[in-house]
Amino acid sequence: MERELNNAVRTKLKNRVMNQLYDLNPVDVPKTLLTSEINQLKQQTIQQFGVVRK
Repeated sequence: MERELNNAVRTKLKNRVMNQLYDLNPVDVPKTLLTSEINQLKQQTIQQFGVVRK
């Protein structure tokens, strides 16, 4: 449980820092790069939680 809390805190902090960096330095990201990253994150989540796709 402590590990999960640490991961959640770390993720929240990272997101806040990244959002602030983006607000100060906006960049255009190609749609294909976003799509690829989204798909990769989906796969990681599926593997992490053992979700079976139908």
